[in-house]
Amino acid sequence: MEGSENRGRPAVRPDRKRVRMLYIRVVSNRASACPGRAGFSLAELLVCCALIGGLTLVCVQGLQGLLPAARVNRALREVVALLEWSRWSAVRSGCVFRVIVQPEDAVLTVYRVTKDEPGNTELAMVRRLDLHRAHPGVVFGTAEGVFRTSGCKPVGPSGVHLRNNTLGFLPTGTTDRCGSLYLIPEKDIPDRADRMRAISILLATGRIQAWAYGPFEKSECPHDGAWLPL
Repeated sequence: MEGSENRGRPAVRPDRKRVRMLYIRVVSNRASACPGRAGFSLAELLVCCALIGGLTLVCVQGLQGLLPAARVNRALREVVALLEWSRWSAVRSGCVFRVIVQPEDAVLTVYRVTKDEPGNTELAMVRRLDLHRAHPGVVFGTAEGVFRTSGCKPVGPSGVHLRNNTLGFLPTGTTDRCGSLYLIPEKDIPDRADRMRAISILLATGRIQAWAYGPFEKSECPHDGAWLPL
């Protein structure tokens, strides 16, 4: 019976204004009961800012240390790719591809060598890599006390050990000479060697090998430090 009586009565709508005032009163009572939780003090904000600033400084210093290593690694990969392209282009085309290195300008230029009917040699430039533009801060060079990838002779200041600074890839896939190139972040000269990278070219097979320098590795040379193949 009671259920039937309730059904016949009209629904009572709550007073929105009264509900809103009640909610505001409850919230204000909570804020007054817990005054310490209403916000942060100036000392707390200063401590947070100091912590954020310290963490930012540590992260920036870490990134600045990683950037030169990343750049020299990218430069190494691009130089290796250029040499490999020259080698296999010589095999496919049956022509000699000559790479000329300019250590002072950090430039590698690839020429296709052709001969006309009288036997005159012609050079046609096909590719060029400017390290200063493509990889700022990376140069050919070395730190003090670093030996070459083969033997115990020190790396020269130019960072290029090729006769006449040139290298020819033959149609057989081999080269007309052996040698090595050394890359280093410019700001590491002359004291820091751990971010040095090297490329060696073998005469008999024309194989191109990339290397990373380990300053604390044991070596047969008078000083510690050895080249590790990549």
